[in-house]
Amino acid sequence: MKSRTLLILSLLGAIAHSPAQSPAPQRPNFLVITYEDTSANRFGPNDKTGFANTPAVDRLAREGVNYTQYFGIAAVCAPNRSCWITGIHPNSLGSQNMRSDAGPLEEVVTYPELLRKAGYFTSNNAKTDYNFAVPKGAWDVLSTKAHWRDRKDPSQPFFSVFNLEGMHQGRVQSDDAYAKSGGKLPAERKADRSKVTVPPWLPDTAETREAIGRTWDNVNFSDRHVASLLKQLEEDGLLDSTWVIFMSDHGDGGYPRAKTYLYDSGLHSGLVIRPPGGQAVEGMPQPGSSDDSLVSFADFPSTVLKLAGINPPAWHQGRPLIGKDVPPAPEAVTAARDRINGRYDCVRAVRTGKFKYIRNYQPWKPLYQEVPGFEVAPAMQALRAAMKSGNLPEAAKPFCAATRPAEELYDITKDPDELHNLAADPAYAKDLEAMRAHLANRYKTQGDLGFMPEGMMDKMGKTAGSRRALLKGSSYDTVAAEKWAGFDQISKTPDSEIAAALSSGNPVAQYHACIAIGNRSSLPSGVDVPALEKLLASDYGDLAAAAAWALIKTGNDRSNADAALTRVIKEGTWQERLNALNLIDYLGPLAEPLLPLVQETGRSIRERMKTDKNLSSSDRYCAEQAEVTLRKRGLGADAESEPAS
Repeated sequence: MKSRTLLILSLLGAIAHSPAQSPAPQRPNFLVITYEDTSANRFGPNDKTGFANTPAVDRLAREGVNYTQYFGIAAVCAPNRSCWITGIHPNSLGSQNMRSDAGPLEEVVTYPELLRKAGYFTSNNAKTDYNFAVPKGAWDVLSTKAHWRDRKDPSQPFFSVFNLEGMHQGRVQSDDAYAKSGGKLPAERKADRSKVTVPPWLPDTAETREAIGRTWDNVNFSDRHVASLLKQLEEDGLLDSTWVIFMSDHGDGGYPRAKTYLYDSGLHSGLVIRPPGGQAVEGMPQPGSSDDSLVSFADFPSTVLKLAGINPPAWHQGRPLIGKDVPPAPEAVTAARDRINGRYDCVRAVRTGKFKYIRNYQPWKPLYQEVPGFEVAPAMQALRAAMKSGNLPEAAKPFCAATRPAEELYDITKDPDELHNLAADPAYAKDLEAMRAHLANRYKTQGDLGFMPEGMMDKMGKTAGSRRALLKGSSYDTVAAEKWAGFDQISKTPDSEIAAALSSGNPVAQYHACIAIGNRSSLPSGVDVPALEKLLASDYGDLAAAAAWALIKTGNDRSNADAALTRVIKEGTWQERLNALNLIDYLGPLAEPLLPLVQETGRSIRERMKTDKNLSSSDRYCAEQAEVTLRKRGLGADAESEPAS
């Protein structure tokens, strides 16, 4: 803690030693208003349907700047919020998996800590969800009643955050929750379900239309909270000295193929910034205008610090949007999808002004993997019913297919719904290469810890001192790991490369070699059963489980493999247990001998949850995954699931 305090003080040294001959200008206040689960096009300034009724947000846009191309680092809250408070991509911090503990932040100091040390009063009402423990020095007040009015000195500048939850997907899925949000609108102000636009990848049913209608209602209802906060600023005489920043945390959440997915429906977020008094500011477009340059979640911390007169720290991976001599807008922004609740995934995306490129590193899995918290959505149930009846909309078929392409490329200007994959079209070969290059540059310059299994990352990170420290050491190399993660995907990998990875002694390389071998269903030349069986005893449960998976998938004697999976599930860390349960599910019919183990695992966790209230989401995810595996095979019973966030 002492070294962390010294680091903060050193970062603020430039402020403390500024020339004394002229008085420092009065520092501005900041009011940050965040919406959950709401795409950019749900707000009046961006709405083309006429359903938005957001006068308070509209006012902010008239008196500020509407950033029309603002994209999340992820399409789900916790990884995004990790970036929001650190200025670092979650994949560069080890916080990329939904609901995880990234552990110590090493030298990283959050920007509220820097603001507070510089004399700001900081308050958060009230969500954190950063995928790591809330830094003790971040917030003066953190509660559901936190307010800038809590500061003792009315002249102290403040940074106050208000997280509005009335748009969360739970307010769409649950009748009771909707009744507390958009359901309070009078009938004449609710969206006409018969006229709402149904996305082409969803069946046009009453359930789907209700979900879309509720989404509009919740957004419109929540606008009153924005209006209330602006009124309170006016009452306190602070509107002319306060930056008001309005933003959403990612795309829509109440229906499939939006939240958690790296399409614009999941990533495109709202951002409006109103300068103090609504007056023109140097280095910012004129109030009432729009800015169409690419903006990332990673840009937010640097922007706030610069406006507060604090130099952004070197580790920030974004850029300040406003001010003199700010860096130019990038050609591309990137995003990632990793574990969502109990389901592991590895997807990366690049967005330019014209194209979206998506790289699926686990194309052997379906795009939609069953996640209980999302299954309860009425729109998801309508999609499931359409799958069962054979009446899927054409645009929904890729989303519901058993596998997915390794690469996706979309021309956003012609195909905003991202339905027509151009990755295999020779006419777009140069564009595909350019997008690949953007992603490769991201790996080289910022690193990506998502190409190692979560349990392995956790163990290696603890040895190294932090997960982020792995990017600086010799045990992990992003470029090499990305190559291993891509075995046999864009093109067939030579047998010799897979054999070399398996015998390399590098557990990350060995893990991906095992996955590739299992997906081939036969052993490549240069690989034999003893080489795989040797890995069954690995201290890395992820590697032992992957080796077992490869042995079973290739039709070899499975007794030792089954024993290894049993050991990992019974003795491994929760991440290793969860990965093993996922791999068992993807054994297909070959999973049958292991189903009693899966059933007992789910049952035992549920029993402990009845008496141990301290069991975390991670335990629940393991139980959910066990139950999903059984339910897909006609076994087990439905159980309470973790609400998706």
